[in-house]
Amino acid sequence: MPNYVEISYLDDEHSSHLDISIIALACKYEGIVSEKMRDGDTRTLEFLFPHLVNASWFSADVRSYMPKVSLDKLS
Repeated sequence: MPNYVEISYLDDEHSSHLDISIIALACKYEGIVSEKMRDGDTRTLEFLFPHLVNASWFSADVRSYMPKVSLDKLS
């Protein structure tokens, strides 16, 4: 069963510039994008990872290197 991570960030400029960096980081840990959403200024991305450890490493890197991004769900 894949492991699920949902993240979001405020995109005031509607540029989605962080998407590329976040997706590249997820790929480093064998993650795939399952969904991209926008609700006003908020961007939400959902990822699937093959193992919990991959999802955990990805989440730790997001928290360390991307302070603008919030981790919403990890399961």
